[in-house]
Amino acid sequence: MGGRVKAFLELGGKPLIDRALLAEDRVKGIGPLGGIHAGLWAASQEAVFFAACYMPFLSVELIQEQVHLFQARGGYCFDFRG
Repeated sequence: MGGRVKAFLELGGKPLIDRALLAEDRVKGIGPLGGIHAGLWAASQEAVFFAACYMPFLSVELIQEQVHLFQARGGYCFDFRG
């Protein structure tokens, strides 16, 4: 997309960023990993699913399959809180 900030692209008259859960980076200057860390820290659920905010057409079926695999394996990718 030519170096554009994709989060501000519009879908249905609304910027994609307005459709995302936002949390301020707790660790600055590390790019997308800072956002993932902030999201994990802010999450109140036992498990979270991350996708880039500029993926508005991510299918429900794909997300459901990921949740199914997560549950079937009885675990998690990692737990940063120890």
